Amino acid sequence: MRWSGVVAAHDLELSELVAEIKRCAPAERAHRVDRQILEALREVVGCRLAGVEPQIPAAQSLRACLDGDPAARDRAAMLIGSLRRPLPETAAAAAPAGFCVVPAVLHWVGDPDVHANPLRAVAPAQAVAIAQDVHGLVPASDLPAALAALSAQLVLPLRLPTAVELEMAVRGPDGRRHPWGNGRERRSTEARSPWGLVQPLAAAEWVQRDGEPLALGPVAAGCSGPLHRPATAGLRPVVADG
Repeated sequence: MRWSGVVAAHDLELSELVAEIKRCAPAERAHRVDRQILEALREVVGCRLAGVEPQIPAAQSLRACLDGDPAARDRAAMLIGSLRRPLPETAAAAAPAGFCVVPAVLHWVGDPDVHANPLRAVAPAQAVAIAQDVHGLVPASDLPAALAALSAQLVLPLRLPTAVELEMAVRGPDGRRHPWGNGRERRSTEARSPWGLVQPLAAAEWVQRDGEPLALGPVAAGCSGPLHRPATAGLRPVVADG
């Protein structure tokens, strides 16, 4: 039974599924903190549907998340939110061939446990067109030439994305830690991000911060960071304004 089904059973008050919920177990490869949250979620939902009081310390905060408390903005709330909502449709806005659109809507980025990149809501001033695929692994010293060559090939003005732009493109609007959603049972290397990126952050990817190229990812470190400067990283440019 998928964990999204556990949340749906709670929302629909399907008490006949209590036994199935009690048998749910997080995948071994799931993030350690996600496993802890999912185990607590299983207990809270199972007890609620059975009409008994859960006896775990996290019960009150998880009940607030399940009940849609707008003040609940921690890792548990983000995980439950991503399980409750389906992956958003790819933006319908026009984009050049081979590019995806990150619409100018509110996105949750960051992580409540990462001091350098705290959880926060941001929205791009305008939609961002970002390459669907990575265009090769490039050393930092070759980035200007690689961007110029790709711009000439595609007849488009290109630049590196900012860290926030890439994070929005990878995670979608509701703060999913990974493109396929937080706490999912299986991970696919072919998974696309909510906005349509192919294999986002399968390896580190270049971003621009304060005029300096840095890399975001890879996925094993979480989509919220850290930023670093490897020998090479993937080039996934965005279309420059104008």
